[in-house]
Amino acid sequence: MGEPSASVQDDGTSRELTLACFATALAEREGFTKRGNDSHASQTSKKPVPMHITTPSEFARALRAGPYTSLGCYPVYFVCSDGEALSFEAAKENAALICQAIRDGSRCGWRVIDVDINYEDTALFCAHNGKQIESAYGEKEEASK
Repeated sequence: MGEPSASVQDDGTSRELTLACFATALAEREGFTKRGNDSHASQTSKKPVPMHITTPSEFARALRAGPYTSLGCYPVYFVCSDGEALSFEAAKENAALICQAIRDGSRCGWRVIDVDINYEDTALFCAHNGKQIESAYGEKEEASK
């Protein structure tokens, strides 16, 4: 029995690929490339994570990309200039304040400088609302009763 195959459109042409190669082709089409012999993919277009934020438009692009990465669905959070973590939810609610702080170069605590992935830190909490920031692999902390 042969391997299952899938078809990918590439500039109007169609090619048959095994499912093992399908993910690689999709990643390349979506702007991901492999780095040397490294098996980890990094995004070269669309939404690089982590991403340094220097303008309000970069912040807006990070918000539009959503609370999870497009490859792997990892949860993202924002890092402020004072080193505090800000949840995606809090950043979205306070987008006007954040954009103004980025534009003015303010050190008021609202200036977002990076967007990053929370892989395993279960002790990462939002500086604004105090809620735990979701981690990709860590277990969620139970609320004490």
